Parts: sequence; structure tokens; C-alpha cells
Amino acid sequence: MASGHSQNEIDAKARATADLLLQATCEPDMLAPVWEAYAHVRQELTRRDLAPVTDAPSEQSIQRLLFEVIAFAAFIIMGQELPKRLTRKSPLGDEEPDVEWIRYANTQFLNRLAH
Repeated sequence: MASGHSQNEIDAKARATADLLLQATCEPDMLAPVWEAYAHVRQELTRRDLAPVTDAPSEQSIQRLLFEVIAFAAFIIMGQELPKRLTRKSPLGDEEPDVEWIRYANTQFLNRLAH
């Protein structure tokens, strides 16, 4: 068992993490600075003739940006943070990521995001 967590605890934590991620991306104050950063990057790409100019966010561009933010945050959670928290003792006595529990937690996390 990973770090003494039960399956129920991992289920609950994976669901809560997904809920918090989605809740944070829906905060009114979150979108404006993200859009400003996105617009700045787009301006630089436009300046270098790599992308068309985008002045105001369209519904499609906002949805794309939110998807990208959620996908990147999920990548960090699943690939960087969970392996630090779900560990087990190796046969040599060292702490190492518990791949089975990480895969399980990632599945629960993604299922909740999809829900």
C-alpha cells in the first residue's frame, strides 16, 4: 500500500484534486491574467509572422485556453506531484514511486475530470 493510504483515501483525494482544479479554472479572476499572457504570446507570434492577430477572446479561444490550462495542470499533478506522494519501499529499502497506485490515482483523477 502506498504511503499508508487506503484505496478509499486515494479515490477521495483524486476526486477532490480534480474538483479543485476545475473550480480554480472557473474562478472569475483566473481567466483575465491567463488570457493576457496568452494574448502576449500570440502578439509575439504575430510579430514574427507565425500566427494571426487575436484582439478579443472568442468563445472558442477561451475554451481552448481553459482546456490547455487544465491539461497542463493535470500533467503536473499526474506526472510530477503524485509520484512524490505515492511511494513505497523498494526491495533495497529506498523510497520509490508506487507505479500501481499512481496509475490507479491518475485513472480516478482523469475519470473525475471527464465527469
